[in-house]
Amino acid sequence: MMGKTFAATNDDLGASLTILPAAPENAAVTHLTATDVELTWDASPSSLSNVSGYTVFYKPASDLNYPALPQITRMDSLANYSEVITILPNTRYDFKIFTNAPSGLKSTEDCDTCETSNAVCGNGLIEPGETCDTANLSGFVCTDFAYTSGTLACDLSCDLDFSACNASSSGNNGNQGGQDFLQITDALSPDPGQVNSPRYANTSPITVTYLDASDQGSSGFSHVSLFYRKNEGKWIDSGLVSPGVSGSFSFRPDASPNAIYAFSLQAHDKAGNHSSVPTGDGQTTTIYDTQSPYFETVQAPKMTTGSVKINYKNALDKGIAGLDRVELWHKKESDDPWVNTGQKSELKDDSLLFVNLHDLGVYYFKLIAYDKAENRSKENIFEISYDSQAPTLGGIFLEDVSNQPIISIGYEDAIDVGPAGLKKVELWYKKEETGAWLKTDLSRDTEMGSFKFDTSAYGTYFFSLVLEDNFGNRSNEPIGNGVGGV
Repeated sequence: MMGKTFAATNDDLGASLTILPAAPENAAVTHLTATDVELTWDASPSSLSNVSGYTVFYKPASDLNYPALPQITRMDSLANYSEVITILPNTRYDFKIFTNAPSGLKSTEDCDTCETSNAVCGNGLIEPGETCDTANLSGFVCTDFAYTSGTLACDLSCDLDFSACNASSSGNNGNQGGQDFLQITDALSPDPGQVNSPRYANTSPITVTYLDASDQGSSGFSHVSLFYRKNEGKWIDSGLVSPGVSGSFSFRPDASPNAIYAFSLQAHDKAGNHSSVPTGDGQTTTIYDTQSPYFETVQAPKMTTGSVKINYKNALDKGIAGLDRVELWHKKESDDPWVNTGQKSELKDDSLLFVNLHDLGVYYFKLIAYDKAENRSKENIFEISYDSQAPTLGGIFLEDVSNQPIISIGYEDAIDVGPAGLKKVELWYKKEETGAWLKTDLSRDTEMGSFKFDTSAYGTYFFSLVLEDNFGNRSNEPIGNGVGGV
């Protein structure tokens, strides 16, 4: 997708800003026949208010200039587009597609790589739409297709020609020129059998398998041909053939990142009969999606004293397969392997909770979205510090009681064993053994230090300390008599 370009204009009301629409996306060309191609593209990501339609220009690559006026104009706002275009055979074409805005501005062009192949039947090269070319038969011979002998050939349309393949065998049913022969009459169409393909795929090629193709007559089974249909387009002979009654094909989609492919087989026997050309939805369908899902928003804490809760919003699939799930993974050390926590969600907005924290320290978490084609989002990795233990105190003591009523209470080794770090040390006191413990306004943030406390009111004083770390973990409030009495 091209970047946005801005054009500023001025009028009596002051300056205004007009945004050029973004170019359409994922444009691709597919050959249907020697003279028909299908041009497809996805809608511009610009808002609908800034899109009035699309214009398409195309020309033979040998021509220097595109036509002055577009050959195709689309004024609707569909999400996906498809146009069948008639071209000259054996000629390479170039295409340009623009997004038009209501303001009259248009986007930069898309379809930089949209061009037809220069396939030529008769050049000896097997190109898109061809099963053979002159003497190039991809190594096939008649016996590969269950014929007993003969010469396989290539016809003028670059399809295999089985007319000279021999399905006869010796017998006593007749004599011609001193040779015994068996004459076989077969008018029944063969059966293409069962066809299967993956429900979803994210890589090329797509494996299409089939079982139990058979001849319903007496001439014998010859081969099957794979046909496909992209989205709602025409059925096309892929050019792939297989001589087995069971087998598989490796079908390579075109450059479009997303498409729905339907597949079907046409079976052939040795008498030249074949099953029907595919129609409708075919025998099996694969949703082809190479684009990864993504998150619009992910939020995670930097620290925790217990569980970890990670929130996300708008887990969306950029392709057509649809969101399948969101998974939470974790590890303790940076060089540890990632472990699936087992926490997952199928919702586009949700929270995932992990409670199995044990050792204090830094944990690593990542959130991954998967679509139904098993494309995965970019990893969102978070470092989260876990500390559930309060700081500890080495000791508390009375430093100086000679200058009463101001006395000094010292402490040492105030340490936080977790990653949070010491936040503060609070001084608490009570007066007389039966008094209640009270927190003073005095606190320190160092591992050792002292407090000055005024004991002007006569009586016996007792002292204690409460420690807190930066995650809010606190040591117990004092009970008993603490340090005393003074």
